[in-house]
Amino acid sequence: MKRSEQINELASALSKFQGQVKNAEKDSVNYFKQGYTTLASAWDAIRKPLSDNGLCVVQDISANDPKVIVTSLLMHASGQWIESSIEFLPKDMTPQSVASCLSYGRRYLLMSQTGVAGMAEEDDDAESATNHKLPSKPEKSPIEFAQGEEKPECTKTEPVGYFSKIMSYLNTSTLSTDDRVKIVKEAKDNRPNENALKEIYDRITKE
Repeated sequence: MKRSEQINELASALSKFQGQVKNAEKDSVNYFKQGYTTLASAWDAIRKPLSDNGLCVVQDISANDPKVIVTSLLMHASGQWIESSIEFLPKDMTPQSVASCLSYGRRYLLMSQTGVAGMAEEDDDAESATNHKLPSKPEKSPIEFAQGEEKPECTKTEPVGYFSKIMSYLNTSTLSTDDRVKIVKEAKDNRPNENALKEIYDRITKE
């Protein structure tokens, strides 16, 4: 998270805002038949309380191939600000895959920055980011990205084989995020050639 040098006025306004705002309605149903709050519903809940307290949110999108990035800037009339970003790795670069990740990122950055939750929200929304064919992990690695409730195109279940071995190894390795992304791309480019994937796996596990 980035911020202006001073945030005292922003914090005061945000405190008043959070005392006025109501939780957003869960106005849609996801792939897992669970209710969730859409981006439009989140905005409906916060727009007036934000304005009443001299606050506003500006969101931007960008790309750092193969990743897409959502940046959200919470600003106060005093000029003070807080900025947060989130990165996703779409399963492909089709408009549908990219838009799905961006919509998910915009919604959750907006809600996290303002402290707004979905009505009767439960802490099991990670269900939509869980690959049920793999063992659960206490933490997600940088190459595992949240899956949006609209059945987004950010992630998919992979078959058992050297590709899965590569992904499992990367989840626990100490490689940098950039190195992991390069290895993921190389592995995807070589699928379904198991011999090539084995060579990649042997190489990274010996480094």
